[in-house]
Order: sequence, then C-alpha cells, then structure tokens
Amino acid sequence: VDIDILITSGFIQLNQQLQSVEQSASGMLQSVEQGAILEERERRERERAEEREILVKIVDKYHLILPEMPRVIKITPKRKSKIKKLLENDIQTIDAWVMYFEKVSESDFLMGRAEKWGADFEWLINSTNALKVCEGRYDNKKKKSIHDEWSPEEL
Repeated sequence: VDIDILITSGFIQLNQQLQSVEQSASGMLQSVEQGAILEERERRERERAEEREILVKIVDKYHLILPEMPRVIKITPKRKSKIKKLLENDIQTIDAWVMYFEKVSESDFLMGRAEKWGADFEWLINSTNALKVCEGRYDNKKKKSIHDEWSPEEL
C-alpha cells in the first residue's frame, strides 16, 4: 500500500482523529466511573455515620435510663448486629428504645432488686429476651390487697 495515497486521502489523519476520540471517550468513561465510585463510597460513609449515631443514641439512652446497670464500654460487631436486628424488627425507633429501657427499669427482677441476678446490656439486646420484656414477662407481680376485686373461685 502506498503511504502517499493514504496520506492524501486523509485516512491516516482520520485514523489519528479516531484514536484521539477513543482516548477522550475512555478518559471520560474513567472519570464517570471514578465519580460513581466516589459517590458510592460517600453514600456508604454517610450510612455508617448515621448507623453509628443511632447506636450511640441507644447506648446513651441505656446509660441515662438504667444508670444502675453495668456501663457499655464498646459497641462490638456482635452487639451492633444484635441492635440492628432489633431495629429492623422489634424496637425500630429511638423513642421505642426509651420505652423499652423504661419498662426494664420498672422490673425488680431485671434490675436485680428481687434477686442477686440482674440484666445487662448484652442480655437486653438479645432479641428473644427483648420480646419477653416487651410482652411483660418480667413485669413486677402485683400483690393483691383487700381492696382488689376477688372472685369466689379464688377462695
């Protein structure tokens, strides 16, 4: 092939322009991909920060409402997982956690006022235990007084 014919026909110049366009397109695609990667990274960081904020609020409410209980020093991955499970299923808002901890504070058994044993944070974030607390299983037993209603079957 005669190179002069390729040059005069503009084929070589066209080929160079095509390579330049391909390089530009490749660069733009890389920029878009990098931008998408950065956006995804930022989104995940925001989600982690929000999740961390919720976890800290829950622990703060625990300390505020249940100061007699052992302090939480660290939110371990296992604890984080248990709390997330409760947030997804049973105790879905900070207000619900406040009510949950208040219910615990009213239980002599869970607070260790009736027995030597008392609940701690680890016990409270166990989903099975949390359900039992919410259902009233650990509510104080009301002692009957002479003023309470009674039925003949109780005699």
